Amino acid sequence: MARSHTVVAGSQLRLVCRVWAWPLPQVTWYRGHAPLNLSANERVSLAPGPAVAPRDVAVDNATLVVDDVAYDDRDVYRCDVTSFLDGRWHRANSTVLVRVKGQFSQAAVAKTLVGYRPQHWWSRIF
Repeated sequence: MARSHTVVAGSQLRLVCRVWAWPLPQVTWYRGHAPLNLSANERVSLAPGPAVAPRDVAVDNATLVVDDVAYDDRDVYRCDVTSFLDGRWHRANSTVLVRVKGQFSQAAVAKTLVGYRPQHWWSRIF
């Protein structure tokens, strides 16, 4: 994952935790320092994501999806990957800062431009 991701309010956010592990690991998502609480927000869900290795294998919960993103969704998100191999646990994680921008509104721009007369440098010379 990238270190930061900017998304427009009202759109969909998809964060994919890229996994290189066999056997397939367990993926856990965090928001801030707390595990992600899926039952607290119906706009947030988890989906399978592709493994980098082995190829063409889906990893459960590797994709975090937030529908209809709001300003309150701005935060640091982290995916923790845990796998048991050769008699011991292996862990890795990836963190991304999510920023939310306001929605572009053509109506607001049109309202701002009503009565606007551009002042070009050449119109002042002649």
